Amino acid sequence: MPFETVEVEDENLAEGKTSVLAAGTPGEKATTWTITTVDGEETDREATSTETVREPAERRIAVGTKEPEPTRSAASSSSDSADSSESSGTSSASQASAPTSGVWQSLAECESGGNWSINTGNGYYGGLQFSASSWAGAGGTQYAALPHQATPAEQIATAEKLRANGGWGHWPHCSAQLGLR
Repeated sequence: MPFETVEVEDENLAEGKTSVLAAGTPGEKATTWTITTVDGEETDREATSTETVREPAERRIAVGTKEPEPTRSAASSSSDSADSSESSGTSSASQASAPTSGVWQSLAECESGGNWSINTGNGYYGGLQFSASSWAGAGGTQYAALPHQATPAEQIATAEKLRANGGWGHWPHCSAQLGLR
């Protein structure tokens, strides 16, 4: 069952910019079939019931509506830019260093829509959607208190430790969807 995408206006996000708030997950249905066979060969198949096992979770995207501020001198604007990155808890440098391809980027696309600094308040953080306990257990707190505050490279380094100890099962849905397990 496909998920829907919902766009939400965000007055704190620059006009023309978007940010994934929730990646969205497809729902799942189970169908029971009656199969008729004659001499070991299927001759008929009929769906007898269908039930929803898991409802889809919508993908939520913030769409920026904030008007751009008038341009100022380069020194003034770079100082203001650094201040706004710190106050929002996201770093444009951490997004800029995100991989553009490879297995970890594919996993992040599935887990968080590729947003390495996401924190939706659901208990999972960053591009690879770590729980706080998994992050701490794999040593991620050496980089940042929570995953969404770390760079993509730091999140990947921590994920490598998790994968070494438990395989791709730490990301059950997306790793299966990507054929990693």
